Amino acid sequence: MEALFSTCLTFREALIKKVGNLDDDALDFIPEGFNNSIRWNLAHLVATPCLLTYRMTGQEPPLISGDFIDSAKKGTNPNDFSLIEDFGIKHLCELLIEVPKQIQRDYPDLKDLEFKPYETSTGFMMKNIDQAIAYSNIHDGIHFGTVSAIKTLFDQS
Repeated sequence: MEALFSTCLTFREALIKKVGNLDDDALDFIPEGFNNSIRWNLAHLVATPCLLTYRMTGQEPPLISGDFIDSAKKGTNPNDFSLIEDFGIKHLCELLIEVPKQIQRDYPDLKDLEFKPYETSTGFMMKNIDQAIAYSNIHDGIHFGTVSAIKTLFDQS
């Protein structure tokens, strides 16, 4: 598990280097053909690991609210709510690092709890918290690509 947490943090640090200095126009830009902005993708990357670990074990996450998770989970977009817009880039970047660190600290307790199985939109079935943590890294990669594409399109606009 240590390697999965380390991979997550390394990946998220690279993401922060890519977006940490963007202004609100870049963070909220939604290119034609996209449903979400960079800010939404960052919030989604904060919310999803909490959903896949804490919520799937019946716990409430310690660092973000249930409203935050519900505002940034799969199927939402920036036009549906205002909560995500209240989170500046600095705060989102802090949460991108602090959430996986908190999950790592809580892992010894979370792994012993009953896990509600969950199937992703790509058909990956998670039956335990270890699979959820592993999938979270794959999920980060998907959204890293989306963020990169949006940033490139913003830079070209």
